[in-house]
Amino acid sequence: MYKRMRTVEEKKKRRRIIRIACFVIIAILSAGFINPLKTTTYNITNSLIPKDFDGFTIVAISDFHLKSFGKKEAKLIKEIKDCNPDIIVFTGDMIDENHKNIDNLEYLLEGIHDLCPIYQVTGNHEKENMVFYSQMQDLYDKYGVIDMNDNKIYIERNGSKIFLAGIDYYGFPDYWDDFKAPADTFSILLYHNAEAFDETSKLGYNLVLSGHTHGGIIRLPFAGGLISTDVKLGANFEKGVYDLNGSTLISNTGLGAAPIPRYNNPREIVKIVLKSED
Repeated sequence: MYKRMRTVEEKKKRRRIIRIACFVIIAILSAGFINPLKTTTYNITNSLIPKDFDGFTIVAISDFHLKSFGKKEAKLIKEIKDCNPDIIVFTGDMIDENHKNIDNLEYLLEGIHDLCPIYQVTGNHEKENMVFYSQMQDLYDKYGVIDMNDNKIYIERNGSKIFLAGIDYYGFPDYWDDFKAPADTFSILLYHNAEAFDETSKLGYNLVLSGHTHGGIIRLPFAGGLISTDVKLGANFEKGVYDLNGSTLISNTGLGAAPIPRYNNPREIVKIVLKSED
């Protein structure tokens, strides 16, 4: 009798332990779907960065997909303002064909347009619905966003300058020879697709800012991002800093959603601080 009672109690204890262990495992796994907004900061040092641009701060926004970050984008706007940017760049997919209301983009622009100049290139989603694309263009005109699609400019500070260029997602690589970087000036390229870095790195830019990958969507420890944004296994250049052919890529995991929920993959804005070697 005693042995039977002890066995029953031991079985109950084992079941409790198993239930607790299952609860803990489920809680840990579920936590991976919580992906709060964060700022990732990168310091870029290069001998071509003029002393006048030491500390020059760029905020890169990618793959917004009209996601909401608080009332009228208050959380996102605060995160950007806290970076104290000298310029802001959008590297594509600020809207998409699935969202019929682009108010969130206007809230964002309303909150940040007076901070500093804003430059943009388009991604693969903006032109999927030309009505939404036209509405986006109207907002960019209203808030003074500078179109860098197939465009190049010099940004000047106290007589010194850096070079900024952008290529439309649908234009590359048809005319990429026209967009090779100058050899004697620190140069930045805006192009939506980080997975094209094998090619964009050949253009000679010191820094390439891209997105599109959504960080590989599902990220696992030691494995990195698992899925490309066209929902295929394997993602290239999906998050962080990569160096190739003398060029540095910063791949932005972006802000919005993909067909598969993000896992262990916080939504991010990217802050880049230029550092002169002088």
